[in-house]
Amino acid sequence: MTQVDFGNTSILNIYFPNGGTRADGTEMLGYKLAFYDTLIEYLKTHKERDIIVIGDYNICHTEIDIARPKENVNSI
Repeated sequence: MTQVDFGNTSILNIYFPNGGTRADGTEMLGYKLAFYDTLIEYLKTHKERDIIVIGDYNICHTEIDIARPKENVNSI
């Protein structure tokens, strides 16, 4: 995460972890969900600031959002 502050506004540029399985078989969903919990706690402790979150969310809403959509139908 990179944070830049301008007065009372913070911009957070974040790479959100992938929730799938790594090539070595490591399951990443638990890590991704723990990352979200940590981020939410961070935001709660900075309520006095206006915060803008940008970055790579690693979330695919539609087929156009992912490479090889047919091959990834049943993957997280």
